[in-house]
Amino acid sequence: METQLVTTVTIKKLNDATGEVIETIDNHEFQVENAGFSMARHYVVAGKPYVFLLKRNAGPFRKNRPRIYRLRSNGALGELVNPLQTHLPPVDLGSGWTEADFLALGNKTYLVLHNARTGRISLYQTLPDSRLLLIYSDEVNDFKDKDKFSLYRYRGKSYFFGLNTELGEAVFYAVNGGKIGSQTLTPGWTSVDHLTVNGNTYRLLYKATHHPFQGSVQTRHRAGRLAISRISAQGLNSELIYDNILPAHWSTARFFKLRDSHAIMLYNHQTGYYQVRHFAELAGVGTVLHSGNIGAGWTDLEPYTMGFQPYLITLNEENAEPFFFDRIFLIHQGKKIA
Repeated sequence: METQLVTTVTIKKLNDATGEVIETIDNHEFQVENAGFSMARHYVVAGKPYVFLLKRNAGPFRKNRPRIYRLRSNGALGELVNPLQTHLPPVDLGSGWTEADFLALGNKTYLVLHNARTGRISLYQTLPDSRLLLIYSDEVNDFKDKDKFSLYRYRGKSYFFGLNTELGEAVFYAVNGGKIGSQTLTPGWTSVDHLTVNGNTYRLLYKATHHPFQGSVQTRHRAGRLAISRISAQGLNSELIYDNILPAHWSTARFFKLRDSHAIMLYNHQTGYYQVRHFAELAGVGTVLHSGNIGAGWTDLEPYTMGFQPYLITLNEENAEPFFFDRIFLIHQGKKIA
């Protein structure tokens, strides 16, 4: 008998000036087999917006078939488009993906998948009829055990950034080229994101918990540390513009777009509390624009805009084990987690 699970996905409309969640415009409960959907991503092809849902693992001997939905003009989920292709076999993306993102190159949009266990990176071109065309797939040893993976743009070119949270090992690759360098950062970063605005690219790094041995002594290892840098030299060099300790244990920290500015979304998976901070290009982090609660348990958040209107997709993968910050201490100490 198949294991039936429920993945909840909501789409929330945000205030375009403060990022406040003002209403939930869509709420779906997806009944799925073996494993719940893990990731929800927004992307645009030929001017049309879509939402992409993917499982990390489909289960033994199961094909991992994503669901792709058109978005309505009000931001709600529209029709499921990929089953309409009855003349084509359903795509199987494989399992083990720890990150999914979309990349625009010229007038084409690509799906990028990363598997931190194997180092595999796969690129699929998204076609106007919603099909996914495999362009590249290979296991890259440098991206093995890089549990944080992010795309960024620098001076018109695209790059991959991989980071090992426990060791602080970072690697940088050009999308249309090879390796450009590697670095060793302080260990413990649990969130990473990039933003390009007005010709400058910024990197966000956040630590949900401190280093178990040095966190109480050195500020750079403490829980709540948020660091934002303006990068240069293809991302290898950076100028630190903000470095501070925030008071809460945020499980998510990432950039997003408002109508006339950019902001940082912070969310606590255990409490449901969220905070929106203004992003300032010179100072890094500005004032608190809004604080509120959207409920605990969301395992994936995806902010995006349609026109000038910002939205937030929240996803709760039912079979996802709740994240507790003290588990990182146990991992660092080599203790078994039950």
